[in-house]
Amino acid sequence: MKELLEKTESIKQKFDRELADSVLEVSIRANQCIVDELRGDDSMCQALSEIMEPEINKIKEDAVAAVKEYDILCAVKSFRDLGVGDNQIKELLVKNHRLSFAVAEKYL
Repeated sequence: MKELLEKTESIKQKFDRELADSVLEVSIRANQCIVDELRGDDSMCQALSEIMEPEINKIKEDAVAAVKEYDILCAVKSFRDLGVGDNQIKELLVKNHRLSFAVAEKYL
């Protein structure tokens, strides 16, 4: 497992790296107890972090987008509860959430 991780780390070509990362991911899932042991090794932990960074970043981006969408939907509901009209809500969404008018329209 350690050898596979080290070899994967040295691959520079994007496509080859993606294939190697896929193999490594399957291997990690199949050998969870070995991965737990490697977590104690700082260099291996760093290598695992680098390999998983794109997936971690994607999860973070998705979470931020979901929170932003929820916040916008809550704002729209609050404005409607206060009797604010759709045109004014749209203008506020554009101004305060930096949305285009077309995207703001979809939240109404």
